[in-house]
Amino acid sequence: MEKILITGATGNVGMEVLKALTNLNHHYRVHSGVRNVQADKQKLESFNAQTIQFDFTDCDSFQPALTGINVAMDSYI
Repeated sequence: MEKILITGATGNVGMEVLKALTNLNHHYRVHSGVRNVQADKQKLESFNAQTIQFDFTDCDSFQPALTGINVAMDSYI
């Protein structure tokens, strides 16, 4: 199964993307990228997505978050 990473998952655009993906029949395993997994996990629990740490201001978060990802969607617009 292919994996998609939604960055900024708790933002306005990110939440709408997650809602849309929840309602679509797709073949992706969804990963929601957030700055603070502990703080945001509850906010995203209603979506069928794995919450992972990703922060554009922290280069060390890039490699772990992007490993195995086939598609990345940046919701920071």
